[in-house]
Amino acid sequence: SSGINAESQSVLSKTLSSDQLVTLTMNLRNTYDLSNVLSVIRNQYIELVSNDSDIRNMILPKQDPGHFIRGVITQLHVFSEYDFESIFHIINEHLIKLRRKLPDGIKIAVVYNDDGNHGISGFIIDAHDNDTDKITMCHCNHSFSAEWPVVIVLCRMSKEIYEKNLISLYLSISRARVKCSVFIYPEYKGCRLSDIRYMKGLLNALEPL
Repeated sequence: SSGINAESQSVLSKTLSSDQLVTLTMNLRNTYDLSNVLSVIRNQYIELVSNDSDIRNMILPKQDPGHFIRGVITQLHVFSEYDFESIFHIINEHLIKLRRKLPDGIKIAVVYNDDGNHGISGFIIDAHDNDTDKITMCHCNHSFSAEWPVVIVLCRMSKEIYEKNLISLYLSISRARVKCSVFIYPEYKGCRLSDIRYMKGLLNALEPL
């Protein structure tokens, strides 16, 4: 626990039993489960896109042994169709329940990849405008080098920019250090995740995790 910041250590001590907690001699980035999820996303990206390996490794770093610890399991929520009311309700209820469970001083980061105005994230921002002491909203493009013990990822998937989708998903999930909940949904009404050519392979690879 020596390599984890105070917020992450507090969440770990409240979430894990005493026999699951160990003192670490080095700073480890993600939980084992998060690293597994990130590795799957990275492998899907490599299969779909051929580009310079140095750039790829910089954007989507490989999760090597020693980069992770065993911890809380990542929650993945997948919406096959775009239904705004249903998606918003489920995300909002999840956020409210999670906020109530966390101790004082621990912030939840909601990391999103839509435009923040008319997207799901914009309505989440409006609904929790008075909760800035407990909830931080951050677009994934502005989250480089940021980290939080608890992260909720809102990932809107587009049929056209599959490369950018996978980078956004990887970056957003990698901001979490202890607990992460991921919500994946299609870009607009009438669009289905099954219409996006890489989604079946990605979800099949993530399912065993």
